[in-house]
Amino acid sequence: MLTTGIRFTEDLAAATTEIEQAGGHVTQQLTDTAFIAALPDTVDPASLRDSQPTIPVGADEPTIFADQAWKDLLRKREESEGEEEEYWTWDNAGHTAPPPYEEEPGFTLAARHLNGSVSLGLVIVSGTEDNRVISETERKTILREVAEGLDFLTTSSPRPLRFVYNTSFITVDAKPRTDCPSKEACEKIWRDPALAQLGYEAGEKGYNKYAQDLREKNKTDWAYVAFITKYPQEHHAYARGIRLCMTYANNGWGPDKINKGFSHETLHIFGARDEYDNCSCAPSGRDQVPNKNCNKCTTKQVACIMDGTANKMCKYTRGQIGWGYDPLAEENLAESADTTAM
Repeated sequence: MLTTGIRFTEDLAAATTEIEQAGGHVTQQLTDTAFIAALPDTVDPASLRDSQPTIPVGADEPTIFADQAWKDLLRKREESEGEEEEYWTWDNAGHTAPPPYEEEPGFTLAARHLNGSVSLGLVIVSGTEDNRVISETERKTILREVAEGLDFLTTSSPRPLRFVYNTSFITVDAKPRTDCPSKEACEKIWRDPALAQLGYEAGEKGYNKYAQDLREKNKTDWAYVAFITKYPQEHHAYARGIRLCMTYANNGWGPDKINKGFSHETLHIFGARDEYDNCSCAPSGRDQVPNKNCNKCTTKQVACIMDGTANKMCKYTRGQIGWGYDPLAEENLAESADTTAM
């Protein structure tokens, strides 16, 4: 069994090699010196020489933020320990269901799968007006929630999966729209000034180039961009192409459930389909796995992050993101059911 925890190093390459030789792997590279590692229970963390569990004196601000966010996550888990996990579908009454994933030209789901290493361009966009400002405490909350969401994915993966963070805290002086007739109409108001501060042009070309640059810089298999803000959006969470957007208020779900929405939208980007509202049974992902846990395709739907707020993944979601699916098993199951019926 593997246990995850935060560690710090001055030599990430050496620390990664040492952890892998011990039978573990790095799951989240939070900064150049802070990372989350999964280690076998048989390994004494104190035996590792190229990394340590305590933050070094004089650490930079991003590393301090990362350390505090992880400690907040541990406290959150301790406080909820023993409580039964609430499960609500994403289209639960009183909430607006996140819209289906939208593809962009040149970025087809069939070409992607959630394996290997992934660069994450996490862009936290604050405004200058009081109700748009993201405070230091709220920044830590966002980092905590993102880390929790990705921890769910890395610990669920059948093979080592690693996310490499590139976190930017950006403040823009932009006046929000009072209405959102479309995602683009409201998003571009704050997104494009944020991209400009990162050194990229507006719109799709800008965030697509940012993702491409991160992939090349970090030498990862994949890359995507995540924007989180208090600016109004047409929907509180959605994904299109290789980027996702979320609001801090999270449509009434609250900031402490950003982790669930972040997992959900990240899975969209790698091939997973919704299983609620107007979902489709059609296949998706690199391996074209059917969406049979869609509420319209089964009378025995199981809890899944693509349907609601469960930290669980059904076999169809796992198959859609490239984690393995055996269509013959489905056929054999159907044949067995037919035989029994006879």
